[in-house]
Amino acid sequence: MKGILIIACGHGWYGKMAAALAASIRTKSNIPIHLAFAGNGKQLINDNELRLFNSISEIPAEYYTWKGKVAWIRTKMFINQLSPFDETLYLDCDLLWTGKAPEEYFNQLEPYELTFSNFGKTDTLWASLKEVREVYGEGEYYTIHSEFIYFKKTGKVKEWFDKALEVYDNLKVKHTVFADAIPDELAFSIAGALTRTYPHKENFRPIFWGKADKKRMLQVHEICNEYAAISMAGNNASNYMILVYNILSKAAYQKLKLQNSYSWKQKRSFLKERKKY
Repeated sequence: MKGILIIACGHGWYGKMAAALAASIRTKSNIPIHLAFAGNGKQLINDNELRLFNSISEIPAEYYTWKGKVAWIRTKMFINQLSPFDETLYLDCDLLWTGKAPEEYFNQLEPYELTFSNFGKTDTLWASLKEVREVYGEGEYYTIHSEFIYFKKTGKVKEWFDKALEVYDNLKVKHTVFADAIPDELAFSIAGALTRTYPHKENFRPIFWGKADKKRMLQVHEICNEYAAISMAGNNASNYMILVYNILSKAAYQKLKLQNSYSWKQKRSFLKERKKY
């Protein structure tokens, strides 16, 4: 079975983001959507929004516990286990779907076991690439954007996730601290080099991210034509991206005859661990 996985961890606003993402998908498709939540992630989702999801599960505490503390980002090491699907498209909850039906991406990516949004090979991946190469070897290291990960439940994919978890829990290089934890994308990149697991295409960028694409401030209809989704990644989105998000979120709710669409709130306004970054 094919389906989309969304996780909502910690604050209740993440659940509202997940509902907004699910609503935006529902305007295009009836594809199965699974929500995995932890903490207060489901607290603010109303009954009508819950119906946007085909299934819901609670994330085990051991998935987001790291060195005796909560590390929500660590949950991504387990998305292959959280997904109930044989073929999964994982999406961060701070996206809104804008493009063609998700089924078209499944068809496009069906020949591959695993791929992910990426900015190609790089010398910046939340740590010194020189140090990473000295410790982990000379594989190919990609700047992964883990907001879009397509995968099947195969042995090769399991090896990648297992290695990423091993790297995450025993990281041997200095790293940028993000949200009081190790960035998941660093562990995934290292695991890719160690297992020779790479994206199907270098610079595969199906998501419009305002911070990276600020030189291309596209109109809403242009974003919808060129990208699968928009991303609100980061602590502070631009005023333009907030405007776009709110327009699309409200439009999806109106189309589905839902009330109380999510209006964007800067993450650092409600997450203490994000105020530093």
